[in-house]
Amino acid sequence: MGSNWGFRLCAAAGVSAIVAVLLSAGAAGPQVPPPTAPAAAVAADAVPDPATQPPILAPGEFLVPLKSGCAIVLGGDDTAWAKAKPEDIEKIRSSYASWIWNGPCRFGVAHGSGWFSTAAPGPGQSANDTFVYGHQLGRSARYTRMQLGGQIVTDTLFTYIDGRRNLTLSNLRMLDRPSWGDLESSVSFSDGQNIVSVQAFYSTCGAFRNVFRGCASNDENAKVYGLGLATDVVPPPGKASKASTYKDRRFPCPNYYDPSTCVSAWQAMLAPYSATIEDIIKATDARDAAITEKASAPYAEMEARIAADQARKAAEAKATADRIAAEKAAAEKAAADAKAAAEKAEAEAAAAEKARQDAEYAASLKPMNAGELFVKATEMKSAGQPEKAQTALKSLLTRYPDSPLAAQAAQQLSTFGGAPASAPRAATPTSSPAPRPAAPATPQWTLDSSMQAMSTACASQIADLRSLAQTSISPITHRNGWAGEDNFQKNQQIKMSQIYGETAQNLDAMVARDEAYFSSHPLQLTGNVEADGIQKGLRADGAVLNCMRRQRSMQIRGQIQPPAGSGAPQLTTGSPEGNVPAAGCSMTQNEALQTFDSEFRQLTNRYPLQQGIGSRATYQYAYFIGVEGVKLIEPLKACMGVNYSPNRQLLQGAIDNGKKGCEALAVDPSACVPQYPTQ
Repeated sequence: MGSNWGFRLCAAAGVSAIVAVLLSAGAAGPQVPPPTAPAAAVAADAVPDPATQPPILAPGEFLVPLKSGCAIVLGGDDTAWAKAKPEDIEKIRSSYASWIWNGPCRFGVAHGSGWFSTAAPGPGQSANDTFVYGHQLGRSARYTRMQLGGQIVTDTLFTYIDGRRNLTLSNLRMLDRPSWGDLESSVSFSDGQNIVSVQAFYSTCGAFRNVFRGCASNDENAKVYGLGLATDVVPPPGKASKASTYKDRRFPCPNYYDPSTCVSAWQAMLAPYSATIEDIIKATDARDAAITEKASAPYAEMEARIAADQARKAAEAKATADRIAAEKAAAEKAAADAKAAAEKAEAEAAAAEKARQDAEYAASLKPMNAGELFVKATEMKSAGQPEKAQTALKSLLTRYPDSPLAAQAAQQLSTFGGAPASAPRAATPTSSPAPRPAAPATPQWTLDSSMQAMSTACASQIADLRSLAQTSISPITHRNGWAGEDNFQKNQQIKMSQIYGETAQNLDAMVARDEAYFSSHPLQLTGNVEADGIQKGLRADGAVLNCMRRQRSMQIRGQIQPPAGSGAPQLTTGSPEGNVPAAGCSMTQNEALQTFDSEFRQLTNRYPLQQGIGSRATYQYAYFIGVEGVKLIEPLKACMGVNYSPNRQLLQGAIDNGKKGCEALAVDPSACVPQYPTQ
């Protein structure tokens, strides 16, 4: 604050000011020191080492070692040395013995920017004092980073030395406008005869009441701003300033609470000295340029050799790096090529092995009948080999298209995105209402009643399956359809319709084969809920299926009598509600069902499923029959009552599955329309 007043310039005057003081005691005559012997010549083909090569000194120059180990150069043709004596030179050397240089040292002398002072830089301090091959330049800068008022600020000091003249700018960004931050600004200079300092400062009313006379008595701690002008006469070398020549005046800003009102006053106070200040700056820069040129000239040839050597080494290093990179890239490419070749060979070998295994597997399927193929597909799917499961299902559909297992094989294959299901039949909820020509002419409703009779005989196995579905598998619903109470009745209906299409001999063979399979493949649980549930479901489902096969085989042989009227549709749904008319109908609900059955038979007789028309056309046929069946059932909806919903769902399933399968296999999906396919 206001007490930090004075000429900071003197403390940073540099080598010239120090030499002037040391040489201030007059001399008897010129005592220029003898020239220092020049450095040993460097061979023309040798590259000098800046760390060990001694400096080159001009006549009259001498080295001044510093405490930090480097040295600076003094002497030469500077007129200040005209009065120097040998003892003066030693005195100068002794005075610099405690000085520190923390910048670069080249050829044994300071060269570059750094800190040049009697003490090492403190915390936050740095400098741009500059030397060129040991010769100090006049322009320099000091920075002190500090904390004031809870903020980090930087105290800056820019110095210009032009022989006997010098200039210091403290915390100034522009000469015509001081900084009014936490640090005060000042411009101080000496022209060799006079010393002048113009300062912008701040204080409090209480500290400078004689300056800020307008301050109220209760405003002691108010922050106020002002300007100061101090002048003095440069004393003779080695002498101190006289108190009689020093003048210090201070002025408040027009509005001393507002520093911006002092800008014009600052400019007016600095105006008489602006020409001198600008001349010192220009002269310092010109002097620095001359020192740089003169000091650098003796080293030009050596620096050129050093630069050429560095360029050569850089080129060699680059060439080496490029060669290593190229070798590395070539090695990596060779390794990558070898890896790719090995992976390709491995893939080809794996493909060949897979082809061999597929061919071997396909050959193993050829002797199998439809039931064996279906079991093989189930086995492969459970073993996590879906491709082999699909192969077995496709083989079944291709070789045994009329097998009762074909519909279920097609349905399971569709879960893989494979071949289509067979045409829909009224006998199953997952197929078309149209009956297969090869199957017995037993309607769905008779199958339901027969299945009930057989299910009664297989009650224990059914209970086992339901128990497993509830305790081990539910609520998981597997895509295989084996698990879950809600799928149980559907599975029974599907399998019952297939059983009705087999002969007694085939049913007996299936039972024997399945029992042999399960006895030779004991149940192995893994602890995985889903996997174990599938295995348990397969076992229980197989037990129920074999029970029904035995019952059907006995029925075919006449050992079990089918329900009365099995040769024609009989509406034995098990619901007594069908024997009464629905509201507003003259016929009973079962009679309405008979009417629909008769019309549906006429439809399928008029449009039978053609043999050999292919999978896509078979899907289209299911789509067509489902749509036409809906046209027949809808007029009877009100009178069919409880019989309407299950049959309507069967027809809708035929429509959805048929359309989806046709579109999946068609080249143009838009061609899949509900029309009767003939080819």
